[in-house]
Amino acid sequence: MRFYYFVRLLFGNDLLSTTVLQVLNLYLHHLCIERRNATIYGFLDPVIIQSVGNKSEEVQKYLIEMFEKVGKEVYLAPYLHKGHWQLLVIVPDRSLVVLLCSLHKKANTLSIKNILEASLEAHSRLQGVPSVFRKNMQIITPNCRRQLSRYECGYYVLKHIHTIICTNITESWNKIFNDSSPMEDTDIEDIRRN
Repeated sequence: MRFYYFVRLLFGNDLLSTTVLQVLNLYLHHLCIERRNATIYGFLDPVIIQSVGNKSEEVQKYLIEMFEKVGKEVYLAPYLHKGHWQLLVIVPDRSLVVLLCSLHKKANTLSIKNILEASLEAHSRLQGVPSVFRKNMQIITPNCRRQLSRYECGYYVLKHIHTIICTNITESWNKIFNDSSPMEDTDIEDIRRN
């Protein structure tokens, strides 16, 4: 499936919209099916997890339902925080959140942090993990690529998702994401074309 004309029409040099990321999430899910790893990766709707316009209880309920009903090992969640796209990689059974931010923002700036913590705690409880064995949520921030311009963050998120799917990664995030150099313009053009 090629999105070249669609992407050109909608993107230009602007920040990627939530709707475009939703559509591209469908494409990436299709890529998971092709690569036979769709049982590993789940995709969270970027509209539902945003704090703008959503109550924290609704976001938490959505996350818990996804963790319980969909049952994937890793969830990929493009997250728009103060006009900047970041990728949250959530591994519920390990109470792990991987924050991939092209501006290298720290995890303590995440407004969704408390919601994630409560959702992962509820997931552990629903899985029957006794409270003494429940892990506290851990957030790691690997040294991922750093953007140079103002609009590129959505492209970095898409590139990170593509890298995760193509490497079949579920752990050792710091080994895969260990380069802070910016993406080349040709990389961004490739994302637009494919």
